[in-house]
Amino acid sequence: MKDALEEQKIPFEQEFPVRLGFVLDFALLKQRIAIECDGEKWHDNPKRIKKDRFRDYLLRRAGWKVIRFKGQKIMEDIDGCIREIKEVL
Repeated sequence: MKDALEEQKIPFEQEFPVRLGFVLDFALLKQRIAIECDGEKWHDNPKRIKKDRFRDYLLRRAGWKVIRFKGQKIMEDIDGCIREIKEVL
């Protein structure tokens, strides 16, 4: 994801800490867009999914737009991921 964002000249911060007490994988600060990359190892169990949904809820309440991508989607269709990001820019 990092390489693709850089290639498209989309400014971002990586591993960006938010005041809510957690760290975003990528943040587009000007647009307040959080990009989360969910590897199957960490994000495919019901407990983690529930926790991620709650994080998304908190972020949205704080004015962030949240975009989540599964690791497989990133590996197989990074261009599609970038298109999706550009649609909300």
